[in-house]
Amino acid sequence: MRKKPFLRGPRSALTKSSSWKAAFAGKREDRLLVLAALCVWIWAWGAGKDGVYVAVYHGDTRIGTWPLPPQGERMITVRGDLGPVRIVLSPAGVRIAHAPCPHKFCVASGWHRKSGDAAVCVPSRVVARVEAGAAALDAVVQ
Repeated sequence: MRKKPFLRGPRSALTKSSSWKAAFAGKREDRLLVLAALCVWIWAWGAGKDGVYVAVYHGDTRIGTWPLPPQGERMITVRGDLGPVRIVLSPAGVRIAHAPCPHKFCVASGWHRKSGDAAVCVPSRVVARVEAGAAALDAVVQ
């Protein structure tokens, strides 16, 4: 019994039993071009993370500034008005992991990643704000 072609047309030699490797086998130059495009995309995606840091405030006082770690997590404990507030820094961004406030809206707000985003515990007056060397603009007004 003869196998039916998977794709119809004069150049189609693929059948349902053909492997994906055979379907995507191309010239060496084609594979190098795809590899180069992939490398450029990965480099451009990672380049946006440089210079991103978190500034932590208690009231109007800046407690400190920490860069987002490239790997793993870093825990920072800040003394707030109601007690200690634990802030977690990771490559994913910043979040408040524990706060002594009654409703815990700050803990439920999750990860904050973009420049200008802030994790805020209002009763404790603690703010963890994501900042970047070159701030990303949403709009310009003249």
